Amino acid sequence: MHKRDNPKINFYTNGYPSQDDPLRYSFSHEEIKTYKNLGYDVLVHDIMFSDTKEIINEEYNGINVKRYRLNPPKYVNKKVFYLLYLLWNFRGGKKLKNEWHLFNFFEPFYIFIICFLKTNKCGIIIHGTDAFSIYKFKYRILALILLFKVKTIQCRSEFTANLVKFAFSGKFSKKVIVNISGVNKEKIIKNKTSKKNAYKNLNFDTKLNFLFVGDLIPRKGIDTAFYVLFHYKKINSDFVYHIIGKGPEELSLRKLAEELGITDNIRFYNYYISDEKLAYFFRASDIYLMLSQNVYKPNKVEGFGLSFAEAACYGLPSFAGRSGGVANAVIEDITGYIFDTNDKKSFIEIANKMNVILSDRQKHQELCLSALNYGMKNFDWNINVKKSLHNLCE
Repeated sequence: MHKRDNPKINFYTNGYPSQDDPLRYSFSHEEIKTYKNLGYDVLVHDIMFSDTKEIINEEYNGINVKRYRLNPPKYVNKKVFYLLYLLWNFRGGKKLKNEWHLFNFFEPFYIFIICFLKTNKCGIIIHGTDAFSIYKFKYRILALILLFKVKTIQCRSEFTANLVKFAFSGKFSKKVIVNISGVNKEKIIKNKTSKKNAYKNLNFDTKLNFLFVGDLIPRKGIDTAFYVLFHYKKINSDFVYHIIGKGPEELSLRKLAEELGITDNIRFYNYYISDEKLAYFFRASDIYLMLSQNVYKPNKVEGFGLSFAEAACYGLPSFAGRSGGVANAVIEDITGYIFDTNDKKSFIEIANKMNVILSDRQKHQELCLSALNYGMKNFDWNINVKKSLHNLCE
């Protein structure tokens, strides 16, 4: 498919950045901008429940977005309401030769309807926990028909791809591709500064600094990181763990830090900070620490770990927990290390590994450089979007 064919990409999602909430699924916006920069017409369909019922057409940072805000009556089942709404709003319409549909979520019930109302030129992006929907009894037959109909099934990691492949005994293996997330490298290059300058701008006052950026939820393993730091403090107490995020776990994490006696080593920050300041945090830190874990009932795993990829592009090595698709985001001994966090012994092992790496300045610098080189080469939206287009449009 050549650029001059000028196809239209309809991108469906259930959460897209806005002026009021620029961090909500911001990675989706970076991906969409890449489609547009490559010369394709893009329309984002953002479908969500809210307190109001309206359709909003707007432009967000150069991207056309159609926001469907649904507010069903209390006595109506939300899924039924959603289905009827989609049936009505996506009915008919001219089916353009070069019009394609890409779904950034996996709800078989809804995608199935749009596929049949519109066209069979559809692709699905499946993240981590989305893939578990295929195994739900109520979705089983619907998912089978849906996966048979779509043209491409793009998974963000090998872990997710295997979930999809094994669901129906490998029947759809040829449609499944692993297409990892990318990073906005232009933003990283734009906010380039030295570690010394970043350290000064943030007024850091400790020798070592560790970083986490994301939602404060169980699968991120921040509590596990606290236990590791409890043991690391016995080796070296001159550090701070900077936590940039918000979520339901914040109060319990503050309490845990107090119980472990590491309160002075933990700093929480508001989730929304500027790109420039976030770049300072990445560049001034010594380790990106997110010991992700698998959470069951419901199934929650790390689908990929975009923040690991971003850390690598800043030259910041990661210490990660073995969960879901993390192995596609953290490359052992190149961009960092992946650990099992099943028992208390592992906490001591991780703390000791941190000490080994941080005590050897040359080894740490080599790891930073290898992370940077790998990240800038492989976590590239331009490469991954072209791969997506090739599988969707050819």
